[in-house]
Amino acid sequence: MKTMAQIRADLKAIRYFYSQKKVFDEAGAVVGVHQVADLAQRYNKVMLTASPWLFDLYIGLYVQNRSQQSFADERNFVPGYIQRENDKLVRFLQKNLEEGGEL
Repeated sequence: MKTMAQIRADLKAIRYFYSQKKVFDEAGAVVGVHQVADLAQRYNKVMLTASPWLFDLYIGLYVQNRSQQSFADERNFVPGYIQRENDKLVRFLQKNLEEGGEL
């Protein structure tokens, strides 16, 4: 089972991947697909079973590379609420990655 720290590290890598997706795609055509692309797809698959709110949070923070502050501002929430909801997202991933098999 992945720890919360491992999931947070994976999410950080996924965020970086999406922030530099064009570079990864171009390099993938030359050197091959980096393993972080596969990691992102596995996390995306798990997120398809999340509540609409957690799905939206994942997309905003990790796919669209928004900060918690900018996401909170956009949605008219305080940053602390988004931080707590992000913790729920990590717990959701931990539970569902375990049920769906180790990544």
